[in-house]
Amino acid sequence: MSKLSVVFLNTFSHGGGAALAASRLREALASKAETKLLVGLINGQADDTTFAFKPGKWGKALFWFRFIRERIYFARFEKDKTVRFSYSTASAGANLSSHEQIKKSDIVHLHWINFGFASIRALTQLASLNKPVVWTLHDMWLLTGGCHHNRGCENYRIACGNCQYLKNPAANDLSHRVWLKKKTALDTLKPTLVVPSEWLKNKVQESSLLKHHRVEIIGNAIDTAFFKPTANRTETEGWSEGEEIAICFIAANVSNPFKGATYLKEALEYLTHTHPALAKRIKLVVVGDDKNHFFDEFPILVHKTGFIHNPDEIVKIYQQSTLFILPSLEENLPNTIMEAMACGTPSVAFDVGGVSDMIQHQQNGYLARCKDAKDLANGIIWCTENTERYKQLCAQARVHIETNYSYPVIAEKHLNLYHSLHV
Repeated sequence: MSKLSVVFLNTFSHGGGAALAASRLREALASKAETKLLVGLINGQADDTTFAFKPGKWGKALFWFRFIRERIYFARFEKDKTVRFSYSTASAGANLSSHEQIKKSDIVHLHWINFGFASIRALTQLASLNKPVVWTLHDMWLLTGGCHHNRGCENYRIACGNCQYLKNPAANDLSHRVWLKKKTALDTLKPTLVVPSEWLKNKVQESSLLKHHRVEIIGNAIDTAFFKPTANRTETEGWSEGEEIAICFIAANVSNPFKGATYLKEALEYLTHTHPALAKRIKLVVVGDDKNHFFDEFPILVHKTGFIHNPDEIVKIYQQSTLFILPSLEENLPNTIMEAMACGTPSVAFDVGGVSDMIQHQQNGYLARCKDAKDLANGIIWCTENTERYKQLCAQARVHIETNYSYPVIAEKHLNLYHSLHV
């Protein structure tokens, strides 16, 4: 049987969870399918199987023109600047159906295609090729009238409208009009949906746009030969009674309010009052840009690394950390938790989105009630108060990732899906 030819589409070649997930999936499929990556912008080193939709400096200029055009269009509707990059109208984009790599492929696999790469109109144009289309959802955009995360709003269950992101919400506002355009395009395109988490599958099945489409749960892939524990994970610095407890927190912008740093600070303040001896042993390792210097006034020792590009350094931080912590208020299937657990590092996180697909409460980590800083602190205490318990958490974290998200597991699931569509 000849290998299938699959073209992946993502706005950027590097940066962000979607680009990383697409890259890892291509690695997982390397010996099993012929894959290409088509992007709106190559923003890092790329091999000869990665293509910009329009190459060269003029192609780059055209990409940024579309990006700016879409942002300017939305500016007159936005509630304020805080929502500017949290909502996409998909009013500007390239004609995807015209590209040679898409025409030559057996399967078109879409990932995150916003910010001027693909418009809603491009989806209808893509449908004219009559090719199987798979679409991996990395946030809620495809379900809604434009927002990437619903933040408690359930209007996506009906037909959007009265949108909290807009300065003049109404029944027939921009979100409803975008919803109508999406419905027409999606009914024509008929993509098969892949969601990385049970949480997002439930959202899809509630969605007025997507509930009639085929949806499969397939998690993101991770290279468990690279993200792995040290030779003896339970003897690394940070777990023994009386030793330093290194807690790792990672985000591209660590002071982003939706990454939950405020709740993390509150949890650590609670610990300093209720468990002062434990708090004195804690060192918080912050990886990412702290542009607002939010972590300068934390109640415990903080070591800020800044943004780290070298994967080897990231692995080392995971391996040397006692716990990984993620107090995010919105997530799909965060790569950071997967990476930490693959390295045998238990995670403490708020129970949001697809986090519970990875963290099994008090088996391989701790799921805290969302926005409950005290419960976040309780998770730190529970995971570190008993040495034997901690050893079990480390081992079970690793096993769960190997069993459910390793390259062979995820590659096989995608291949089965592709072959079911390519008949």
